[in-house]
Amino acid sequence: MKSLIVLCALFGMSLATVTRGHGEKYCYQCAYSPPRTYTDKEVVIEKKRYDGDDGYGYYEEKTYVPVQKQANGGWDKCKDDFTAEDADNYGIDVWDCHSNCYVRTEADGDIFRGCYKDEFGVDPNRLGCHYQAGAEWCFCKGSNCNNAKPTSYGA
Repeated sequence: MKSLIVLCALFGMSLATVTRGHGEKYCYQCAYSPPRTYTDKEVVIEKKRYDGDDGYGYYEEKTYVPVQKQANGGWDKCKDDFTAEDADNYGIDVWDCHSNCYVRTEADGDIFRGCYKDEFGVDPNRLGCHYQAGAEWCFCKGSNCNNAKPTSYGA
């Protein structure tokens, strides 16, 4: 095994690529989520004076103000197309697959890549990109074929 690792390093190949068996299928597995804007609230404390029969004093008045905030998005390495070398360098997971690989793009910009495992009631044999079950599903045949850039929803 040690000599196999050295050979991989010498020829610039990933160990995962070399040790896979023939005839097996693999798919890239990762997800991306775009940044999101959400409304939170901030507390504004205002010091106020009051006058009374016994003199005056101070009190604090709290007000809650809506504030727009930005949540960071998901892993951008999964967003666009990538090569096998990119996938190795980025550390994109490669999973064993007994169906077709896919890239799923949802209306909110979330992107998922993986091996179809009978989720969502869609047809994995509809190769190419089709709108199914509320999202665009792009199915492909072959190992690690799901590395193309998603096509819809402005992704």
